[in-house]
Amino acid sequence: MNAVKIIAASPQEALEQVQAQVGPDAVILNVRKLPIDGMKKLWAKPQVEVLAAAPEQEPGEQESLRQLAVKVQQLEGELHARGVVPTETVPSPDAKLPPKVMQMIRAAQGDKLEEALLPAVQVLEQIGLLPSHARWLSAQSRNFLGATKPRNLPEEMELLREVLSEYWHQLARRLEKPGNPVRVLVGTPGSGKTTVLAKWATQETFLRQRPSRIWRLDADRPNTAEFLSLHGELLQVPVERVWDPDEQPPEDTLRLVDFPGVPADQP
Repeated sequence: MNAVKIIAASPQEALEQVQAQVGPDAVILNVRKLPIDGMKKLWAKPQVEVLAAAPEQEPGEQESLRQLAVKVQQLEGELHARGVVPTETVPSPDAKLPPKVMQMIRAAQGDKLEEALLPAVQVLEQIGLLPSHARWLSAQSRNFLGATKPRNLPEEMELLREVLSEYWHQLARRLEKPGNPVRVLVGTPGSGKTTVLAKWATQETFLRQRPSRIWRLDADRPNTAEFLSLHGELLQVPVERVWDPDEQPPEDTLRLVDFPGVPADQP
């Protein structure tokens, strides 16, 4: 990612130059006010330095499928080398289901074992997919309507992709609510939540001319993303450090909340 340094007399002028030189999808890397030395303080106006860069180009769908097919072939070769074959499994004792539910499942199944996992799902399980999720994904893929039976492992991977995409779209439709809800980004430290939030606010402010407000809140640890406050100052978007439930912005205001990252092993 090649950064571009822009020096301007005001934050507004700096962002206009970023939009013109880098483009509307520019990523703001750093913002700082340039110090004025010596006697220049008497007549010189403060300037702002902005480091921005264009986002890395994401591979297209065909390229992603090609990379996936290559990876699948590599994993398939490793599995054959290890002698891994599909196995029939019963629900594991650590499936975290209530005991009565487990008894009902065993009573309904009797001596019949569960259907073997799809080979593509076995590949995902080998690289870390939880067994309970693997069983669910395999069952959903077998019962996926409108899909032709895959003939090989790459086609099975494409089927899994369609199943997960359809499932996520169902969740999104289910969670859609009228009005303008608060957007909260949650993830592990370093996953890019704050960067995405800053870019989101930039696009809403400049491209859609929509009012926004950001809350940079602490959790069990302090929120040290100071650059988010500087970014909000450049955008002329309020960045609050405390959540006040009695203070409600206008209904058309985009409300974004930034929390510190949560480690994956933290409950």
